[in-house]
Amino acid sequence: MAEDKCPVPPGYEPHFRKSPVTDPWEPLYMKRLGNEFSLALRIDRQHCNARGLLHGGVISALADNAMGLSCVIQIENVLSV
Repeated sequence: MAEDKCPVPPGYEPHFRKSPVTDPWEPLYMKRLGNEFSLALRIDRQHCNARGLLHGGVISALADNAMGLSCVIQIENVLSV
């Protein structure tokens, strides 16, 4: 998928954490506003199951990544007090 045909949505930047699990799905994007953040992925054919829907394994891995980042953000907040 050509990057220029699908620009990164406003406020998102390349995700700073890399993982062997998510490497095949790059580029991943992240948007952080205070204690909140979201992960983004442009869904393409290689992310989909035989029905053409986003594969549950991709959803699970991204949710796992988000949960870990949420814990890091909360720990940062506790340590900065």
